Amino acid sequence: MVKPAAILIMVLSLVVGCSQKVANYDYNTTVNFHELQTYTVKANDKTSFQSLDSARIEQAITTTFANRYQKLEDEPADFSVRYHFEAQRKIDRSGVSFGFGAGTGNVGVGVSTGSSAKERVEQHLVLSVISGATRQVIWQAKAAKGMALELEAAEREAIIQSTVKTMLSNFPP
Repeated sequence: MVKPAAILIMVLSLVVGCSQKVANYDYNTTVNFHELQTYTVKANDKTSFQSLDSARIEQAITTTFANRYQKLEDEPADFSVRYHFEAQRKIDRSGVSFGFGAGTGNVGVGVSTGSSAKERVEQHLVLSVISGATRQVIWQAKAAKGMALELEAAEREAIIQSTVKTMLSNFPP
């Protein structure tokens, strides 16, 4: 007879084993994150315009930090949250391929078809926390799962809200 504790361990290992990592994190171990009280939000310096996604990201950051930190519109703040998307190209292969050939003696001929391939671009959100005092990155998260460019507005909104909230749940480390 299987004991209930053994069943619980098997179920938990299955759930943990199948869960996907939401983001990759890195941080400066010498920083005392508990001293941070005020922040600002800015797009990465490489971004020259305010996109709809930028507004969604800033709203998600502000909502997530609402009860933890005080938002300032201008510097100086204890830290600044910067964000940008990194584009990553992926190849999707699908379809059926087949081939045939014939030969006789020392001569052979073969023909085959390849599977169809389609390139798609995913955007991976990167959040960086910059120290107000040193102007150095002290914490960073990169979303493990990319966001397709072809998503509808409501889908983008939901994914950004969820991703930012999950990423910032690990701040401070």
